[in-house]
Amino acid sequence: FLYMATPSPDPASPSPNRGSLDKGIIVYTLIARGEVVLTEWTSPDRKGNFAQITRDILKRIDPFTSRKMSYSYDDHTHFHIWVDAGLIYLVMAESEFGKRRSYAFLADIRTLFLSKFGDSWQNAIGFGLNAQFCRTLEQRANFFSFDPNSDKMTALETEIQAAKNVLVENIEKLIERGEKIDLLVEKTETLQEETFQMKGKSKTLRVKLWYRNMKIWMCICCIILIILFIIVWVACGFPNFKDCGGGGSDKETVVVVPSPSGQNDAVILSFLDLWRLKN
Repeated sequence: FLYMATPSPDPASPSPNRGSLDKGIIVYTLIARGEVVLTEWTSPDRKGNFAQITRDILKRIDPFTSRKMSYSYDDHTHFHIWVDAGLIYLVMAESEFGKRRSYAFLADIRTLFLSKFGDSWQNAIGFGLNAQFCRTLEQRANFFSFDPNSDKMTALETEIQAAKNVLVENIEKLIERGEKIDLLVEKTETLQEETFQMKGKSKTLRVKLWYRNMKIWMCICCIILIILFIIVWVACGFPNFKDCGGGGSDKETVVVVPSPSGQNDAVILSFLDLWRLKN
């Protein structure tokens, strides 16, 4: 179908009623019994000859043949139609709104319409139910246009995106933590190397200290021996130790030793010989 319509605002332009979804909005919707329009609603943000166009479309649709169909209004707007048991549910939405969301909206208003009016719509005149249901159309159109919870797929995509963001954030934290762990491991390895070096230096220092202590004790022992030697040397006579029975003494001691024959023979013995005899 090709239809002429008055220019409509660019859907990309900002609108005071456009929500955070930014995935298209519902422009126009109606419920009809054949060519008789029972109720309709038009978005206040969009202007055009929607009523005339939809009337032409309704003339071409068999209300007793259940089916779903979609038509292009222009490059930015599409018609989506659901025919079921004599009723025609029609929505005109921006192309970004998509078929899936459009038919979800039609299923929603179909359920609400039938639960509210039952079979009474069969005898209703043109726009006879508009006062009772137009407000519902507006509320549901705004809900599906602007509320992320209206579309399960959109809500799921939102949850997936949120989960993806959390995952990316966790991965970044893990990477950062991994870098910190690598730095910690590197510092630990450096500390171990320094510890091994310190142990080697400590062992070397301990050996050096042991040798130095041994040298000190050896020096002390040598000094003590020298001091003792000097004391003995001075006490026994310098330089031949004559006062301590040194071998250089020329003095002799006369000792009378009885001879085996009973004669008193004099034996001249030195002091050193006497000391030897005593021992």
